[in-house]
Amino acid sequence: MNLQLRIPLPCLALFALFVGISGSTLAQQTETAQAFRPGVLWLLDLGVGQGYDDSAIGTGQGGYFTQFDPTVNFRQDGEHGFWSLDLQPSVRRFYSFSVADRVDERASTTNLWRIARRWTLDLDGDYLHTSDPFASSEGASGAQAVSTAVVVAPNNSFVGPESPFTVFGGTSTLHYQIARHTELTFGGDYFSSREEIPGLADTTSHAFRAGYEKMVRRGQSIGLLYSAQFFDVTNPEEQVTTHTLLLSYDFEWKNGREIALFAGPQYSLLSASSAGISGPSSGISQDVLGYAAGATFSINLTKQNYFQLMASRRIADGAGVSGAVIQAVGQLDFSRRFNKHFSASVGAFYSDYQALGDLPVVAPHSWGAFNRADFQIAPHSAISVQYDYFYQPEISASLAPLFSHNRALIEYHYSFGTLPRLR
Repeated sequence: MNLQLRIPLPCLALFALFVGISGSTLAQQTETAQAFRPGVLWLLDLGVGQGYDDSAIGTGQGGYFTQFDPTVNFRQDGEHGFWSLDLQPSVRRFYSFSVADRVDERASTTNLWRIARRWTLDLDGDYLHTSDPFASSEGASGAQAVSTAVVVAPNNSFVGPESPFTVFGGTSTLHYQIARHTELTFGGDYFSSREEIPGLADTTSHAFRAGYEKMVRRGQSIGLLYSAQFFDVTNPEEQVTTHTLLLSYDFEWKNGREIALFAGPQYSLLSASSAGISGPSSGISQDVLGYAAGATFSINLTKQNYFQLMASRRIADGAGVSGAVIQAVGQLDFSRRFNKHFSASVGAFYSDYQALGDLPVVAPHSWGAFNRADFQIAPHSAISVQYDYFYQPEISASLAPLFSHNRALIEYHYSFGTLPRLR
């Protein structure tokens, strides 16, 4: 039985208005109950939306879909730190295709513990399973002063925008406060990318790092970071060891402007099999000396306006394209709150992959845009309108429908507010 559910947009808007007004009393009651359990925070949110995708399964054929987005956030504050869990499953149902059900899953944790007066431990983890090409770029942070394998670009595999993949990663950082404005850090990172399309590259990497940071004056700090990162890639088989030494500089003005810079050499040892490219028994063994650099510039224009521009070049995971690559990426974000009921944001990104030494790279550059507007229609109810665009130059004209992607979505969100933890 193929169940089809379609919600007309006028009905969705009327439903949003009705639930938003009638449900505000329940949310206010739950916020009052929160006062009995300080330090424990539950946040619940539900989204229901209707959208259209012009290349829903990577064939160039468009289709309408219904989307459900529940979100659960738990935070436990304690004397020495906090523990946070964020769950964001998403269920998308298309109308025009036999493979209509799709579940996108995302989970993340953030932990901070003060071990002693001078020692603090950070633990962070992320899990993502999706076939949404924008899932990676939505959570992208600014230019990193470390050479960890964080996915900044979307899933740029050449089979098209709807290729499923799974990403799992975690970081741990130990901070030691030498003096009031001087700190040492020691940490490790793990990253795994698994592609569910035969023939694409799976990547696993882990890294170890140590750093020094000092505030030289108010609003200015400098840092030095060393990291060793180890890539293990399949199809074709690659082993890459990269050593990175970076110098960073951060400067923040009083008027809300901030710039963060990092640059330094990257030295890589390559060992790879080029089977299927130069011959079944050929391989690559090579030393490569390059560099990593990046910058993030952000401005709080006013309390209602925010602008950020970032760019970086470093060795990273190829996200299904191949193994370790030199990734150049740029991203621009601008958000504005017009009033207490309406806000909007626009953004765009560009990414380019270059071969690391003689390693093969099968993907060209890509770029895209993401836009969103939010309308607050009641204290705990909102409607969001989203539009995403993704473009990747086609490898051949016959595959052109795979490399352009437009998606529009209107979604109603209801927040249940802050709830107490159940006994």
